[in-house]
Amino acid sequence: FTPQAVSNLANAFAKADLVGEEAFLQHLASAAINIPPHYFGPQSVANIANAFAKLGVKDSSTAAMERLFAHISSAALTQDPNSLDMQNVANILNAYAKVGIRDMGVVRAMTQAVDAMACSPAGCTVESGDPQAIANILHAVAVLDVRDPEARRIVTSVLPALLQIDPTDCQEQGVANLAWSCAVLRIS
Repeated sequence: FTPQAVSNLANAFAKADLVGEEAFLQHLASAAINIPPHYFGPQSVANIANAFAKLGVKDSSTAAMERLFAHISSAALTQDPNSLDMQNVANILNAYAKVGIRDMGVVRAMTQAVDAMACSPAGCTVESGDPQAIANILHAVAVLDVRDPEARRIVTSVLPALLQIDPTDCQEQGVANLAWSCAVLRIS
């Protein structure tokens, strides 16, 4: 298996809503675990984490799923921050939020990735990410209840881009996520 093959299969199962196939999901998890972390690209990390989150592994406390997310964390930490885009960061953080994994190492790595995107010392520009990705990042940070100062810095990194968003460009769910996230994160 390659990371792309695992990603494609996991996403196909997620899209088909085949959540009851525990044996197959454990086989896919084992396949992913056997791939060295540095073989994963940013899209594979995001897609595999997100697909397994959509498949409801939060309710599955199997050792295979715990090992899978530990391995995906290792793969996320091997990524060059310059290789991630805002959507990759949003997908990875949201997958961790969906399964309830508070891996501050991954959040810190995603913070470095946001900092590496077309950001000046004053912060990111709106070109660095779309409004929904920014909303999803803030939502994930709020859901994960990130308190680690270094990891929480991701909030201040995306705020300048958030302030440049035209509200008419946002979907209702994005506005709802932003409002809820800003309230939880106490952003005023």
